[in-house]
Amino acid sequence: MEDLQNKVDRLEFYIGLLRNIAQSPDEFALLDWVIANHLDEHTYEQLMSILKEANQYLISRKETGDGEVMSVHDLSVQLLEVLERNNIPHPERQTKHVIRSAARLPGFLLFDYYVEQL
Repeated sequence: MEDLQNKVDRLEFYIGLLRNIAQSPDEFALLDWVIANHLDEHTYEQLMSILKEANQYLISRKETGDGEVMSVHDLSVQLLEVLERNNIPHPERQTKHVIRSAARLPGFLLFDYYVEQL
């Protein structure tokens, strides 16, 4: 069972996420999903790290015209590992949801590359 301090920390984290959601609900569907699935800040940061890495590959490829891009399979596997560690129900389906939601985040416009492959 979650102790009181962890619960307070998680709720404070959610308050920050809610501020972003209130400003632009469509863009921040991923943040709503984080709250709905009771993820903590550490798990959120793990997911965002993976998403940012994949996005950086896409940005580099656009800027240089060549270079490797993380495959949708590799991206999905990395996200799946995080979701399974955190006991998220239906992690395969949730992985697709995370990728689709990430494509709406500011700065992740190139993420449609992955959405088209789902």
